[in-house]
Amino acid sequence: MERRGLLIAVAALTAVLPASASASQSVAPNPEVLAVVDAALNAAQAGDIQSLRQKYTADCIFIDEFAPFMWSGADALDHYFQSAAQMYQETRHSDVTVTKGTAKYVYVAADSAYVIEPLSETAQVNGKPYTSSGSLTFVLVRTQAGWKIRAQTWAKDAESSNPY
Repeated sequence: MERRGLLIAVAALTAVLPASASASQSVAPNPEVLAVVDAALNAAQAGDIQSLRQKYTADCIFIDEFAPFMWSGADALDHYFQSAAQMYQETRHSDVTVTKGTAKYVYVAADSAYVIEPLSETAQVNGKPYTSSGSLTFVLVRTQAGWKIRAQTWAKDAESSNPY
């Protein structure tokens, strides 16, 4: 579609959408949302599965670089951990250190939030030094128990070698 046609289509959609579909969103860092993301990342780094579980909704969704690449539903967290453990074993992944950057984007609209957190990793993979970098994207929802992570997606930017 040419640019002019795209602009007309967007304008037409905007005119017919209900007001709630275009609710304003905050782009300022949100301490409550970032605290949940930071706590989840810290718990993951420490191997604290119990604390990690408390940060996610029961029906969370994960997308990551190792098979089967997507996990969802009531047991998604457990299945994701099982797949990760299998990948770590198969690639002889060890001595992992993850470094978190500053959140690149934090958008909050009512009871939903979107956060992109850059990460870098150093490790040993198949007996050789390995580095990778990328971003975790989180979608959070506000529940009666506070903010919880509803979805998590890993997008790799670079790696020193193919670990698979």
